[in-house]
Amino acid sequence: MKRHEIRAFLRVKGIALSTGTISNRSLDYLLLFKQLHEAKTAEIKALIERKCGMILHMDGTHRSGGRVVFVLQEVETAT
Repeated sequence: MKRHEIRAFLRVKGIALSTGTISNRSLDYLLLFKQLHEAKTAEIKALIERKCGMILHMDGTHRSGGRVVFVLQEVETAT
């Protein structure tokens, strides 16, 4: 969702935020997710090794002004 779409969605819920605040909270989320990923790297590697390998491909493409479509693909392989 774009900032103005998020803002409209939240407004219906009685939450008023500026688009700047929404941008800042989005960045906060990404930074926290990065920290979580880095903190759990060893566990992620162990899981991948236990499952004999895993490939996760994520693609988020969109046309200008259009919706973003995310495609996720997981493939397990035995090596």
